[in-house]
Amino acid sequence: GNATIDLTHVFRDDNPTGTPFDLTQIRVTVEDDDTGVVSQTLPLTVRNAAPVISNLRLAKAQIKEGETATVIGSFTDAGWGDSFSIEVDWGDGNFIATPLSAVGSFADGSGQFTLSRLFSDDNPSGTPQDFADVRVRVIDDDTGSAQGNLRLRIDNVAPTITAMNLSSTLVREGETLGVSGSFNDPGIADTFTLEVDWGNGVFMPFDFATHGSVVGGVGSFSVSQLIEDDHPDSGTPFDDRDIRARVRDDDTGEGVAAGQGRRLRLPPV
Repeated sequence: GNATIDLTHVFRDDNPTGTPFDLTQIRVTVEDDDTGVVSQTLPLTVRNAAPVISNLRLAKAQIKEGETATVIGSFTDAGWGDSFSIEVDWGDGNFIATPLSAVGSFADGSGQFTLSRLFSDDNPSGTPQDFADVRVRVIDDDTGSAQGNLRLRIDNVAPTITAMNLSSTLVREGETLGVSGSFNDPGIADTFTLEVDWGNGVFMPFDFATHGSVVGGVGSFSVSQLIEDDHPDSGTPFDDRDIRARVRDDDTGEGVAAGQGRRLRLPPV
């Protein structure tokens, strides 16, 4: 007599790991109730199925320097037995790989992940804002991958002068006036310049490396200047001047603070 056999099996993975496909053999054995046995072996190629990104987004498409960008994504993969890594290029051209187990999960063919990164500056320098092309890859353990692209805007944050002090609010001609202060800037990778207007409306530059410092977004500065005359108001016993300090970052941001100082002219002897 004749008989037909129809059996199915789902291959959850193409073992061994690390190959785009694998060769296996299926052996079919038929045995009757009188000890008769017949077998046949069939070759089978099991090909890896690449993951498919089903959703990819930024928690915020626009952030400020010093803030954290977060990528949220989900994907599917027919290989239920696969393991995965997530690679992200945050806009600098370098992919950083992280095991999915550290940033997400995968079960029954569906996975999800969340990754974050602090942006300490809006590179490149010299611009008030910059854009980062963020690339995200989902890679399975059998050379399959999927990629999605996102665009992130990073805005510069100007420094904020939090305190400014004069060594004295009453200075005679020929004496030295000191100006010191502190400031904050969340762009911890920024570089800075320092300028002081000693009351004549013109900002004088100072070398920040010599007269200032910044660590972790918190900076300070201290400069001094010889006060030679109380011009332009000659003929007066004293003049009031607004002393201004200005701190600029390398991305067009600036902070300005002022403190009024009085220059006193000594009468002739």
